[in-house]
Amino acid sequence: MGCTWLKTNSRGDTRIEILSCLCGETRRTNILFNMRFLTPSACDEWIATLASPSGSIHELSVQLPKESGRLLYLARTVASALTSRRSCLLRVTEWEIWPSNNNWHLYYHVRQSYGDRLLVDEAPGHLFLDHEVEDLASFLHIAMLFGWDAEIWPRIPFITAKLSHDEFIDFRSEHLNELTGLQKTLEDAGMQAELRS
Repeated sequence: MGCTWLKTNSRGDTRIEILSCLCGETRRTNILFNMRFLTPSACDEWIATLASPSGSIHELSVQLPKESGRLLYLARTVASALTSRRSCLLRVTEWEIWPSNNNWHLYYHVRQSYGDRLLVDEAPGHLFLDHEVEDLASFLHIAMLFGWDAEIWPRIPFITAKLSHDEFIDFRSEHLNELTGLQKTLEDAGMQAELRS
């Protein structure tokens, strides 16, 4: 038997406090959720704080693989390559393109596991902290599987990305070497990656 409370501190960290009784002993458990869900205006504010490119922009376009396992590899590679161990925003921009692809039950249960109960249209931004690369990869994988459009905005924007429901993801950077490194990694895994300067 136990009681559960959601608490948010002054920094916006959400904790679940569970008070449980086991064999007459009372234990208190705190679970910290760092990932945050942002409203459209909060997404705009966060993106506005990022450095703007000052040089010419290069692009890398990658065709999404058909196999789910390869999609997961791509999601993990993208999450690792873009974050540089810094916070990163995944902003879903379209989600009703292929309604038959959406598994809302799965998505909202994953989202609720982070202590959130908002709808995707109320808070389409998923802000991941520096240690949450696997969390970013998981939500990006969901977006790929469901055929959603999304943008990826790392805190240090060496590379930004746009995921398309048309089964590709475009990367943009003023640092050509960052894109060629990513291109080589993906091509070595058998994926189609076209560099445009």
